Amino acid sequence: MTKSQFICIYCLKREPELIPSEAHIIPAAIGGTRYSKKIVCKNCNGLTNQMFENAVIERFAFFRSIWGIKSRKKDRVPHVSTKLKFADIEGKVSIDQNGELTGPIVMTNLDTNGIKEYRVIGFGEKGKKQAEIKRQQISAKHPNVAWEEVHHAETPLIQFVIETPEVDDIILRRLAAKVAFESWAEKRASLVASDSQYAQIRDFILTGNHDFCSGVLPAPPPLTGLSDLPVGIHAGGIVHNVSSPILGAFIVFFGLFHYWVLISTSYQSLQSDDEFWIENPQKGYFPDSKLRCQARPILIDWGQYVRAWRNDPQGILKKAVTYNEAKFQEAWREALQDGRVLKP
Repeated sequence: MTKSQFICIYCLKREPELIPSEAHIIPAAIGGTRYSKKIVCKNCNGLTNQMFENAVIERFAFFRSIWGIKSRKKDRVPHVSTKLKFADIEGKVSIDQNGELTGPIVMTNLDTNGIKEYRVIGFGEKGKKQAEIKRQQISAKHPNVAWEEVHHAETPLIQFVIETPEVDDIILRRLAAKVAFESWAEKRASLVASDSQYAQIRDFILTGNHDFCSGVLPAPPPLTGLSDLPVGIHAGGIVHNVSSPILGAFIVFFGLFHYWVLISTSYQSLQSDDEFWIENPQKGYFPDSKLRCQARPILIDWGQYVRAWRNDPQGILKKAVTYNEAKFQEAWREALQDGRVLKP
């Protein structure tokens, strides 16, 4: 494709009215590595980043932390909210990517005489140093405070607060549609993806209209390569068949969040084909190869997914949540048993 042929797949404007931009297909905030320089203009890339990049930072904070995915702006792994129980103390704290508290615990209360008391608690050598720094800061503001050092033999109990996004969150379904549409455009060129048959998926991504462009899968799609992904892996597959007018896709985030996407419902396929990919957000790469090793063309009954989602979304959601919780807890237990960081 020559430079003069560039057309933005969202606003449908052309050069020289606009210029193409480097657009991550899966947001970099959740470890996406694939990007394109020839399908999205600078303005629309900024718009979609605002819609999705900022949204996934908050929604996937827990997963970004346990898999060590750094923020592009702060260049650090986000902290995880946890519950800590120690002696008579119980409350929320945060830990870093190494499983260590991000700072000392500071508690205040009034004694029997109505005088304010301070308790500064640190665990381990690092925690003790942090507690001493905090004690000195408090003493500088309140020089009359008398301090008493107390040693506890009890080991603190830290419980992870697993905060995950709602599987049916429309932002995530729109994100799945974005990944599918941009992956297709990257393979087939922006000029192809600017066709009117993609108007609904385009509108769904940008506005949330045409709600049945994307929905939740109760479990992984029964396709080789996508049915047994480990937790932590992003993946997707685009499928079209000469016997069907549907150009569809399956998108998976972190090996747990599974979606179907209808890219087009009036696609005229000259040849049946399927394209699959995976991305490892921890290692920051994606192998340039197909996952599926089947010679036969795939024919998907996309209607069954649409009908199930339209008729019983709560039933689908319940099955998806049950599946995700079981799969994640199994991976979590395995990681704790062999003392390693949870890795895909």
